[in-house]
Amino acid sequence: MLLSHQASVFPCIDMQLTLDFYHDKLGFIPSYLHGNPITYAVLKREGITINLNLTSEFLEKSTIYIFCHNVKEVYNEYTKKEVSFFETLNTTDYGMQEFVVLDPNQNKLIFGQHT
Repeated sequence: MLLSHQASVFPCIDMQLTLDFYHDKLGFIPSYLHGNPITYAVLKREGITINLNLTSEFLEKSTIYIFCHNVKEVYNEYTKKEVSFFETLNTTDYGMQEFVVLDPNQNKLIFGQHT
C-alpha cells in the first residue's frame, strides 16, 4: 500500500466560532492547534479528520462526504444538539440516505450511508 490516509482542509474566517461549532455541535475534538491566536487546527471524530485553516477571505467553499455506519443515529444526535440542517435526512435516487450541514464558513458536510 502506498497511501496512508486523508484529511480535508476547510478555510475559515473565524477560528473560534468554527472550533466551537465542530466541537459543540458535531462532536469533533481538537487534536492539534497551531499559533496564538490559532491559525490552524486539526479536528478528529472517530476515523474522520478535518483541518481548519484561518484565512482573511474565502477563495472557495469546500465539501466533504462522510460515510456513516448508522446515518440515522448521527442525524438524531445532531437534531438533539439543535444543529441547523442545510438538507434534512433523505433517501437519494443514487441509493444513499444522507443529510447536509453547513459549517459557519459555509463549507458543506454531507453525512451518508448506502441504503
